[in-house]
Amino acid sequence: MKLDALYVVTFFSIFVRLGAVMMSNPMMGKAAPVQVRAFFCAVVAFALVPIIQPSMPPAPETMADLIGLIVRDVLFGLLIGGCLQLVQSTFQVAGTMMDFQLGVSSSQAFNPTIESYASPITQFNTMLATVILLLADGHHMMFRAFVESYQVPIGGIQLDSAFLTALLTLLFRLMILAAQIAAPVS
Repeated sequence: MKLDALYVVTFFSIFVRLGAVMMSNPMMGKAAPVQVRAFFCAVVAFALVPIIQPSMPPAPETMADLIGLIVRDVLFGLLIGGCLQLVQSTFQVAGTMMDFQLGVSSSQAFNPTIESYASPITQFNTMLATVILLLADGHHMMFRAFVESYQVPIGGIQLDSAFLTALLTLLFRLMILAAQIAAPVS
């Protein structure tokens, strides 16, 4: 193994991006201590460096380029973690709808996973979402999306009408899914 500047930059790029994913994803982020999450990010970063290093641009030569790389990695990480959070939020909304339909919405307890108060049905749906995501290989999809996010060219994401339409369609489908999950209760 040759330790050069590109290897170190690639490691820290993966570490920062994965740290942002862990920070914004409630399924993996808040339940584990910070030291465990940092160790996990470091181990995964070491494992992914040989895979991602060929697709990395040359090592930044100025501090401005390095800061730009860090900002890009944080934004991509927050985007990936936010997408996973949207899926879990669907189950939380379904649980809240069920609570209101059953009349148990006032029985709430603090849920440290979502760092908020939630009823037992909402907490159950949150745990169920995590289990379903793991059973459906969602964690593999997350890692695949994580690795493929390095294939997106810098400036490759355009906030045009097609992107916004796709985002609104995704949010609409997630809300319909929440209603469909809660429908058997009514």
